Amino acid sequence: MERKSSAIRNVVKVVVLVFFVGMMADQTFAISIKESMKLYNKGKRQYDREHYSKAINYFRRSMTDCPENDMIEVSMFYLAKSYQMSGKKDMAVKTFNQLIEKYKSGKWVSWSKQSLKKIK
Repeated sequence: MERKSSAIRNVVKVVVLVFFVGMMADQTFAISIKESMKLYNKGKRQYDREHYSKAINYFRRSMTDCPENDMIEVSMFYLAKSYQMSGKKDMAVKTFNQLIEKYKSGKWVSWSKQSLKKIK
């Protein structure tokens, strides 16, 4: 009986540990998304102020800090636009094409295709 109780306690400890580790991973991911959104918002403010070099840094960080972020497509678009507006046309073309290839359709893809026509 004592052996069975000890085994049950060990199983409970493992389950609690796995649950705790899972909760911490979810919390870290949520923090990462939150920070990524802050970086995107800072980038957008810099873009709107026509501070394209600063915007580029924020959009890049937004994308790399949390690649699972739902705003990656939007960040890619504004990253490409920031390159375009700062005269880095090769980087703009490359980034627009990456967005088009990755997402295939949608408004950001359509706007990327339109922007590419204006560059060429």
